[in-house]
Amino acid sequence: MSKVATHDGSSLQLPTPLSACLISAAIFGFFHLTSPFAFALEYDYQTWFFLFLNIVAIALPAILYRFSRHGGKKRFRIESGIPVDSRFLQLGVWVLIGLALLGTILKCYDLFVARGFSVTSNVNELYEQNAEISASMAGLVASLLYPLAFPTLIISLALHNSARQHAKRMWKIAVVLSIFACLVAPLNTILLGKRGAVFSVTILAALAFYYSGIRLRKRTILVGSMVAFALFVFSTRMFSHRLELKGASTEAAVEAGRFTDLLELSPNYRSVARHSAMPDSFRSAFYDWSVIHAYVVHAVPEYLFAIENFNRAEYQHGKFTFSLVAKFSSYFSDIHYDAKATAEVPPRTYIYSTLFGPLFFDFGFASIFVTLLIGASFVFTYNLAKRDAVLVPLYLYLYTVVLVSPIICFLNMFYGFYYLTASISAAVFLKFCSRVRPRQQLRHQLT
Repeated sequence: MSKVATHDGSSLQLPTPLSACLISAAIFGFFHLTSPFAFALEYDYQTWFFLFLNIVAIALPAILYRFSRHGGKKRFRIESGIPVDSRFLQLGVWVLIGLALLGTILKCYDLFVARGFSVTSNVNELYEQNAEISASMAGLVASLLYPLAFPTLIISLALHNSARQHAKRMWKIAVVLSIFACLVAPLNTILLGKRGAVFSVTILAALAFYYSGIRLRKRTILVGSMVAFALFVFSTRMFSHRLELKGASTEAAVEAGRFTDLLELSPNYRSVARHSAMPDSFRSAFYDWSVIHAYVVHAVPEYLFAIENFNRAEYQHGKFTFSLVAKFSSYFSDIHYDAKATAEVPPRTYIYSTLFGPLFFDFGFASIFVTLLIGASFVFTYNLAKRDAVLVPLYLYLYTVVLVSPIICFLNMFYGFYYLTASISAAVFLKFCSRVRPRQQLRHQLT
């Protein structure tokens, strides 16, 4: 942990790059060691070695930085943090909050008006309805706007932390409005049972509050953690309910589901789960927990399988990982982009394959250099964020990319790319606002 200071002397906490690597290894290691699953296939040692090289590539810049003369310092102070006296920056933050709220409103319009969702429909009907109806223009615009709630939440928390007493109430309102704009993720969970949105928003929100330096009461932390966990469990139950409506079961999904094709359930675990004396509610919880385990640990064997079975003539050169960039570029250039064809390039489609899988589909064995570049960019952004707080949202986004790298590629999943564009856009806009000076100040400097 490092502490950065705004120009008025207030302290803010910033997690170090190495902490993301260590926490990621600890969480994935816990799930792997306690998992009821084993790998169903054996893989060549060259394949394992390439996975090892990717892990080293993402972590090496953080390790080198930690033991450098800059990274070894326990406290950092910066000369120019968030300028709390800049009216133009404050106005810029409120403009971004307004855009984030507009995105939330447009998302609700897209769901309940354009798509015709109803709270009385069951989750299976809503899920199929969502797949059949393409997004409206309101939905597309909303996807670009409501992720702005993440950088505005961070900046508002920092301004609340640094502001004078009479201004704290204003930034407390900004924090509440930013949190309200983040409610799109729980809304998706409640309606469609999608866990990804809650997964990403929970991590990003936790990092935002950690950065702010606000000491939350233990009761508040406990309640927040329970709500996040309840939403995740609820979405898992919705997944099971969706299977039951299709005539399947969670048990079948765990033992013969698509995301467990490359995993093998322990015989002892299976015998305990099928024990006749176990109440049905316990059995359901047993298999729901197995689903969560499978989602966490199945990405690694999927990546190993992809390396050994991918058609190397179909490298996408960035179109797979950065599909949205390719899609928009195709509108204004000669670049050909076929979303369906690109999505079907992996040997096993629509399956998580860690951070490294999509990069491999794009660049093959050269993807290790892209992984190294991501790790270096992570550390570089950390150095910039220590000096300029408007870059903190971008750093915390990259922190999340590294944190969840053993499971998913947050660059192109769980709305990750939208949070990336929101963080970059907010940084550029707020940097511009912080440099705009009032006319009276300019006249004073000229004279």
